[in-house]
Amino acid sequence: GDGAAGWILGLINVCTWFGTLFSEQAQEECFGANPKAKLCGSIFAPKGGITRVEGGYRVSGQWPYCSGSAWSDWATLALNVGERPDGSPVQALAMLPMSDVEVMDTWFVAGMVATASNTIVAKDIFIPDPRVQMLEDLAFERYAHEYDDEPGYRVSFVPLATLILAGANVGLARAAMDLTLSQRADKPVTY
Repeated sequence: GDGAAGWILGLINVCTWFGTLFSEQAQEECFGANPKAKLCGSIFAPKGGITRVEGGYRVSGQWPYCSGSAWSDWATLALNVGERPDGSPVQALAMLPMSDVEVMDTWFVAGMVATASNTIVAKDIFIPDPRVQMLEDLAFERYAHEYDDEPGYRVSFVPLATLILAGANVGLARAAMDLTLSQRADKPVTY
């Protein structure tokens, strides 16, 4: 198969699942008018430009490597929303429509070019509280949705967010090994 297609399938699937973990209001905004909405995402939080305001956050910043941004309707993006006493960031995951952001074409690579892993740029946009969840809450499976009895909502966030990427990587490694073995010389290795 195609490694880029596998990568995009995994990323868009997991980011769309992230969207189902948000509040009912956020889900209605995302999926209400378009039940087939696709979400991309980036866990790279921008360095600044995030301000707490009444009812949400005012956000400016850039998120690189946002695979699938070319085909997505919404994005799930990490935000640094504060700082702990030890200096480590307090992070959140925000959900916002692609119509609120720009996609900067920054993905110039030799391989996996078809993933369109470009940079998402926000310029002073407002993200309301229902579309923001603390990453710590997600890590401890304290999701904002109301449907705890649904199997898909009992999945552990961190392992799924990590493991979803393994399939494409294993497939690419197997394909590289098959190609190498099929093209090697029939003679033994010298030295």
